[in-house]
Amino acid sequence: MPLVDPRILATFRSRGDRCRDAPGMRSLPERIVLDVKEGVRPSDKPPVRIFLGTEPAQYRAERIFVWSIEQVRDPARIYEIHLMKELSGFDRRRWLTGFTNYRYAIPHFAGGAGRAIWNDVDEIYLGDPAELFDTDMSGCGFLTIPRLSPTARVDSSVMLMDCEKMAAVWSLEAAQNQGSKSLLDRAVSVPGLHGDLVPEWNARDEEYEPDRSKLIHYTVLHTQPWQPLPGLFVYQRNPVGRVWYDLERAADAAGYCVFSAERPSRRFQALLENLGSAGAMHAREPGAAGVEVDEVRALVAETGAGEVLEFSLRGDAAADAEARAIAFRYGVSRAQACGPTLSPSQGAAAPRFDGVVCAGLLEVLPDEDVPWVIEGLFARAGRFVYAAVDDAPNERVLPNGSTQEIRSRGRSRWLASFEAASARHPNVRWRLALWTCGPRGRRKLRVREGGRALGGTPRVWVINDGSTEHAEQALGLAESLGWPFQVKRAKSSALARLGRRHWIPGLGLDPDTSRGETSWPDLVIASGRSGSRAARWVGRRSHGRTRVVELGTGRERSAEPFDIVIASGCSDVPPDLRRIETTGPLAGAIGRRPTGGAAPRLHGMSHPRVALLVGRRERSAAAIRRMADEVARSAQAAGGAAFAVSSPRTRLRIVRALARGLGGDLAVRRSKPSKSELCDPDHLAAADALVVPGTNEALLVQAVATDKPVYIYRLPRQRVGIRQRFARWVHGRARARPLNRRGTVRPQQGLEYLCARLVERGFVCPPRDPEVLCQALIRRGLAKPFGATLDATERTPFREAEQVAARLRSLLGSPAAPGAHATH
Repeated sequence: MPLVDPRILATFRSRGDRCRDAPGMRSLPERIVLDVKEGVRPSDKPPVRIFLGTEPAQYRAERIFVWSIEQVRDPARIYEIHLMKELSGFDRRRWLTGFTNYRYAIPHFAGGAGRAIWNDVDEIYLGDPAELFDTDMSGCGFLTIPRLSPTARVDSSVMLMDCEKMAAVWSLEAAQNQGSKSLLDRAVSVPGLHGDLVPEWNARDEEYEPDRSKLIHYTVLHTQPWQPLPGLFVYQRNPVGRVWYDLERAADAAGYCVFSAERPSRRFQALLENLGSAGAMHAREPGAAGVEVDEVRALVAETGAGEVLEFSLRGDAAADAEARAIAFRYGVSRAQACGPTLSPSQGAAAPRFDGVVCAGLLEVLPDEDVPWVIEGLFARAGRFVYAAVDDAPNERVLPNGSTQEIRSRGRSRWLASFEAASARHPNVRWRLALWTCGPRGRRKLRVREGGRALGGTPRVWVINDGSTEHAEQALGLAESLGWPFQVKRAKSSALARLGRRHWIPGLGLDPDTSRGETSWPDLVIASGRSGSRAARWVGRRSHGRTRVVELGTGRERSAEPFDIVIASGCSDVPPDLRRIETTGPLAGAIGRRPTGGAAPRLHGMSHPRVALLVGRRERSAAAIRRMADEVARSAQAAGGAAFAVSSPRTRLRIVRALARGLGGDLAVRRSKPSKSELCDPDHLAAADALVVPGTNEALLVQAVATDKPVYIYRLPRQRVGIRQRFARWVHGRARARPLNRRGTVRPQQGLEYLCARLVERGFVCPPRDPEVLCQALIRRGLAKPFGATLDATERTPFREAEQVAARLRSLLGSPAAPGAHATH
């Protein structure tokens, strides 16, 4: 498998084929108007004009940019945002981004008059852009932040310009044909034309200062939180990415769309004009239409729907005869058909239907209007939404004889749009039939379901590879869900690989009956390499019905993605849009209940009783003995006593070192040996305080899952072998950040890109750093460094598995059941 998807790389390198007047390009920027808010007296100041450089891959960043302005703008003022995207007539072959030279065409599109702000799409406002717009320019033609050094290039990512003065320097023809460097150097060389802005208006990544910076610019392309080009970069963490994520979560909760039914894009209005009142598009392929009818009939039967609303490109509301034909086709008592001229979301007064069907419409809509149309489909549905989308690139003939180019938006974007709408309508079941085009031009149908589980309580499978550590995490998460679940076993990697083409005997599935969709679960929780491959096989065979959750780092080398990857933040793997990062491993985060079987020798111990937890990761007997001695003396100073609790996997010499350090035979082993790393909960319940080495993540999480105070003992770092040293070198090189000519971090390339891709694909595992978990627990008040005064006061247990389970329940649109039990 190549490190970069050839299709994505070819698209990136062939931008010259889509420049100038290629089909699908725009003659004018798309205009967004933020009016004076209702009930506010309008300001007499001119509208704030912002020109935003963007491209289709930046749709998430584009939305949050506008949302950030909504949060900080003056409610009495008008804001005009012009989306400069895919403009015709520009030679883009040498551009780093898809909008590099658009900034120099602002004087032309602004009419050569007034002021304008230029922003790159990878920015968000934290202060009112009107303040920037009203800045005193002191006779200059354009303002930017100061250079990092006298030899550095001018950073033009944020500019305030006087369009009348800049029209003489930056013409439309020059912007379309000349290079960015020559255009910028020409303007800077004119005496008195260039001035400086205060740096707060362009805080680049680490330059961000809370309560001072007024704009954050995510200038490092491979650390942008929204990850627009995963085929070109291996994305890494951004130190201020949390600010962007917080804005996106707020926008998602509000159901915010840049465009709406009341204010659609200019392209949407042009589409309606081309369709006409009675026009129709060319029919889709017979295969897609056949699957659509069968799938809708199945949803109607499963949900008990009696009426269906169908959206298509047939025009306005259909005649009664056509409505009766639709009702007969889907097996319902009543149906209505309408086209895009009848908006899916017409407010609270719009009639709702049991089911909403949308076929052959969404792929034709402009990028800007897809989110609000999908939101409208869910708003009109009472029980289910079915959508059929043809994402293969092609051309459609409109009723007026013109052709419209249909470009692929990508499977992940369609899924993200439906899941975002589903989160706001959890009681609606949805099914997306997505036709895609493979590398060899083969059409492939992918089906994905979501929303409320049909048939009551969701069915859950837990698949693991036999590892006790993996099984504990998967079973603990399944128990936290509160639903009945079945335990399946993938016996070996060979059987898992066999399951890619046939079936997996290790799961106990019959090769004949397992082909039926009704036999598949709603959710599969996988752990271990073999379990992950088996779970992916189940996801493929269920045709999208089953949601797949992986416990681990999500480094499986496969084009089939998981729905959710649950991984500990200690591993420091590259960020992923599907990953839920936990504070630590889920193995010990369940809060296991004691059975009352603690050793009798502990009953006579004085309080406070301090338990020292030790697992298999501790190797130095000398360090363990020293730690045990310090813990014993600390407990005695507080008037109590200390004892040790070791897991069944603790080495015998470590147990003996504990006994010598504690001054007696107080090292406790569990009576029933197993392969688990966790300690006996009965002995933990008998303690008043817990001390855990900082090298063992599983025991740290198990300790904070109790109601006992937890203290972290830092052991000396252990020596690592050549493989670990090589992994650290690769990981460090992947995170290297060489500077470019502007003095900022250049885009990822060369050896940094190669090493980062090796880490992402799992060829080189990043070194684990337990210190990250220790610092996180101390920062959140869940633990204290050893050496602090012993405090036996009980605290609230930290149950992270329950938080993860809540997100999974939201994914399936179902509440928690009163209890869970396992079947085999």
